[in-house]
Amino acid sequence: MSAPFANSSFLSTAQAIHFSIRSRDVRVVDDNGSLKPAESLRSVLSSFDRQKYYLVQVSPPDSEDMPVCKILDKIKVREAERAKSKPAKDISNTTKQLELGWAIDANDLGHRMKKMKEFLEQGRRVEIIIATKKKGRKVTMDEAALLVKRIKERIAQVKGAKEWKEMQGVPGGMVTMFVEAKVKK
Repeated sequence: MSAPFANSSFLSTAQAIHFSIRSRDVRVVDDNGSLKPAESLRSVLSSFDRQKYYLVQVSPPDSEDMPVCKILDKIKVREAERAKSKPAKDISNTTKQLELGWAIDANDLGHRMKKMKEFLEQGRRVEIIIATKKKGRKVTMDEAALLVKRIKERIAQVKGAKEWKEMQGVPGGMVTMFVEAKVKK
């Protein structure tokens, strides 16, 4: 029978699971961190359900030749191991999309630009897609150019923000703007 966490980083090689503890007597640390008096290994092992818990040696035998052990929940140990093995999510590699209509209201534009600023400050890339809505009103070329100008002004207000790719499309039709900001970590 192999140790359940033989290749685990959570339980180091210095720690032994209940079946590999070689001492007759052990001292157990409870959940509060207080050290209980010495008990026989057999009585400690019979005091808990070995299907749900491990007795783990947390320190080598002391001057009285008794190792210090702790009873750990198997499920919590597995969850902690999984959490350690998952890499931290890097949001700087994600791209957020903001969709706007050419006839967008000033308040709606302000809200979308606020969201764009938040995303850029988090280090995310932002794609701003401007398109004609099916039931929206038609805009003139001057209104379309003014909207693009306003968006570029708001981009310039975000520290370190710039277009990382040229704007694609034709104002008044469908336009995609690609924006990113360098964030200091």
